[in-house]
Amino acid sequence: MTESAKILTDDEPQAWTHARLLDGWLAQKGRAVTKREILQLGPNPVREKARRDAAIDVLLQLDRARFEKDGRRDVLVRNPRLGPAAATATSAASAAAGDEEAETVADVADAAVAEGQNQENWVDL
Repeated sequence: MTESAKILTDDEPQAWTHARLLDGWLAQKGRAVTKREILQLGPNPVREKARRDAAIDVLLQLDRARFEKDGRRDVLVRNPRLGPAAATATSAASAAAGDEEAETVADVADAAVAEGQNQENWVDL
């Protein structure tokens, strides 16, 4: 494997990096937000629809956030069990450690979920 290929494979997926930013922003906001609010007020890298959606998918797969109904709106709610200051701490590399076949963000997220970050972390709202 060439040096440049090694560097690219060692880097964290972009969606994972954006999920970290979004998770930290949600923690700072301390309240539920709409997808539209993320596009308008969220961290700059997730103000593009495709990037926002990919970051949200990572957070949903890791059970760090979920969608709930607020009247007729769907809002993204951060898992309150994580506390206000906890940001996404599991890097893509450490989540996929030992899983040579993890090629997509979904694979990495599945690995992290398998490590214990699952629905049991949620507290009833």
